[in-house]
Amino acid sequence: MFPKFTKKRLITEECEIFFVEKGKGIPVVLLHGFPQTHSMWADVAPLFPDTYHVICPDLRGYGQSSKPVGYENYTFRNMANDVISILKYLNVEKKAHIIGHDRGARVAYRLAIDHPELVSSVMFMDIVPTQIVFAELSASLAFSYYHWFFLSQPYPVPESMIRKEPDSFYSSCLQGWGATTKSSFSKNQIIEYRNSWRNEDCIRAMCDDYRAAYHIDQYDEANDGQSPIKVRFAAVWGKDGIMAKTFDMKKIWKSEGKFYSGIEMPGGHFFIDQFPLETFRVIDNFIKA
Repeated sequence: MFPKFTKKRLITEECEIFFVEKGKGIPVVLLHGFPQTHSMWADVAPLFPDTYHVICPDLRGYGQSSKPVGYENYTFRNMANDVISILKYLNVEKKAHIIGHDRGARVAYRLAIDHPELVSSVMFMDIVPTQIVFAELSASLAFSYYHWFFLSQPYPVPESMIRKEPDSFYSSCLQGWGATTKSSFSKNQIIEYRNSWRNEDCIRAMCDDYRAAYHIDQYDEANDGQSPIKVRFAAVWGKDGIMAKTFDMKKIWKSEGKFYSGIEMPGGHFFIDQFPLETFRVIDNFIKA
């Protein structure tokens, strides 16, 4: 799925992180979201020329990365530290461009706040900050994003329910947030996702990801203060997605720091899968600007 990319594994003190990489030059880290893996970038990452150093990891708990026990391991701060470990392992000396979608965008947000010295720019795809999701929760958002509250229930309640029909539950997530059907995702990607989400440890780890957001991450963000992002960033969203229908995206992101632009994409939450070429162009133009 990733021609010319090299598969690698990095063992840190906390876990093992799987990633693929290609190219030399401008470092670009592409971070996936729920319930996907690094494979979500399979139609985008190969479009980057070799003048870019493209790195696509599986977040801890997802895909081929390890799945430690305990939701405190799955904070966005811990996941951001995994990205830093990869950059150090690869001896990346230049500041990196961090591109994140969904959960990956929340990791990118934490990374930009905690370690601006390592970040050249950031692109947040189809999110608003985690603290805002909880603080400004509406009935319509809670209805559409119910999985935030279902998955964060105490172990093993959600795990036990999901385990009976993982394909049914996770497929409903892929098709539940605006403008996507089964045909929006390639067969090879779906195979990769199923290999991941049929793993009982992965089911538990993805629940722990959401438990950490509820119990820890929202409070970390509440303590960040006003305009916490000190690096250049852009926000991108699908015009038919739940985020765009619920929030004034430009207004929210302008208050977060060095806002470069807001970009509305065709499609819904998974516009990357629907429009990979357009997604690449948006990223490339942003980095070059």
